[in-house]
Amino acid sequence: MSMGLINKADTIITTAETFENCFQFSVSNAYGDSYLFWFAEDVGLVKRSDFHEGSPSEDWILQETNLSIENKNVILPSKTLILNP
Repeated sequence: MSMGLINKADTIITTAETFENCFQFSVSNAYGDSYLFWFAEDVGLVKRSDFHEGSPSEDWILQETNLSIENKNVILPSKTLILNP
């Protein structure tokens, strides 16, 4: 497995908001799969792209979640990574 920093100044635009100066990392494994990750300061992971041998790529981006639940003991995030169609 290998990992490396590709960029320190990417801008990622999502439905949640626009994130500037994101760090972009690349990770690949021995099976031909590779992944790109973008992290925003004070937020964390805002985008992930998956590339699998013989399959189309998949993009996951940070989006608003409009989930509601009646149980007040359950905490749901206001934003989460969702597969971008």
